[in-house]
Amino acid sequence: IQAGWSIDGPILVEVPPINRNLSYWYVGIGVSYNISSLYKSNKSLSKSRAATQTALDQLEAARENVSLGVRADYVRYMEAYEELKTQQKSVELAEKNYRTTSTRYSEGMALITDMLDAANSKLDAEQMLVNARINIIYYYYKLLFTSGRI
Repeated sequence: IQAGWSIDGPILVEVPPINRNLSYWYVGIGVSYNISSLYKSNKSLSKSRAATQTALDQLEAARENVSLGVRADYVRYMEAYEELKTQQKSVELAEKNYRTTSTRYSEGMALITDMLDAANSKLDAEQMLVNARINIIYYYYKLLFTSGRI
């Protein structure tokens, strides 16, 4: 929508020039449309559709990665429990070996080096048991983090 007022000076296209000033008011409605947008809109729509599809694909890939991460952490968490059972059995066997070696040493049937080896094996087994317990806690919290609970 347009509205305006204009004043023009003398009319110079006439011979001799007419020395008159013209004043006029005008009101109008204008409509403009860029014809090239007919061709550009299809391209922009197809670009938008492609961008939307790409975003949906990325979202699906992110969901799948999170799902795989949670599953992998759950498997590691369950493996940590199996490792704990194994280490408990290892400690039990190391203690049995230590008692046997200690008995033999006290009877003079074993050397001090055998006794030291049995003690070191027992300490290593106990340390690995503590590490297995720590791994259970670690993988539990890692599972919570990966699943988004913490």
